[in-house]
Amino acid sequence: MITEFKLENLLKDLEAFFPNHKPKSEYQIKTYWKELKENGEQVLKKAVKLLISNRTTRSFPLIKEINLACRKIREQQSFASAQDLEPTLCDICEGTGVLWIKTEFSGREYDAVKPCTCKEGQIREKAHQIWKKKIKEGKPLLDDWILHD
Repeated sequence: MITEFKLENLLKDLEAFFPNHKPKSEYQIKTYWKELKENGEQVLKKAVKLLISNRTTRSFPLIKEINLACRKIREQQSFASAQDLEPTLCDICEGTGVLWIKTEFSGREYDAVKPCTCKEGQIREKAHQIWKKKIKEGKPLLDDWILHD
């Protein structure tokens, strides 16, 4: 949430670009604050920049127009966040974490796998080390609570 004082400063930034029909009275400024405060300071700052760069008229933006700009900023942010969540696959193992290799044992060639150096490969290698340790110690590979009929 933005303070009334900070919103007033943002409105002054808008006034420099849109001098016509700006809010003049204390009541009008309070109304802008009441209607816009929930958008948050960072979103409002970006919305002001968006309005300054895209608006063609000289009249001061209405509350509804500022709210629409804020909504557009939030949509852009959520889209960018969704893109950040998309997994990036390793170019070497294509996200599997393992590499197929040829190995020789007793004079014969066999297919085998080895961990990739990517994050998924490191996770798989760590899990493999834990399993090897459990087998060596004679412990069950899975916890009892996982197995039920």
